[in-house]
Amino acid sequence: MGISVAPSETLEAAIAGVLAEGVGTGERLGELGRLGARLILQRAVEEEVAAFLRGPGTSGPAARGSRNGVRPPRFQTAEGS
Repeated sequence: MGISVAPSETLEAAIAGVLAEGVGTGERLGELGRLGARLILQRAVEEEVAAFLRGPGTSGPAARGSRNGVRPPRFQTAEGS
């Protein structure tokens, strides 16, 4: 299985490429603005997904969740959970 790269990281690399080449023309400046706007929206989406996966009232290392909805099963037996 390959390593997944967040879309925001791809956009950051594209922005760095535009800045490395220079923003001399209006067209390049427009491209930089579009990439910046996409980056802001993408980060907001990624943060929203992360918050949803953590669930209400959880954060940090104790947070659980996954994108495919798999959670550890909880079984109740006579001995306990």
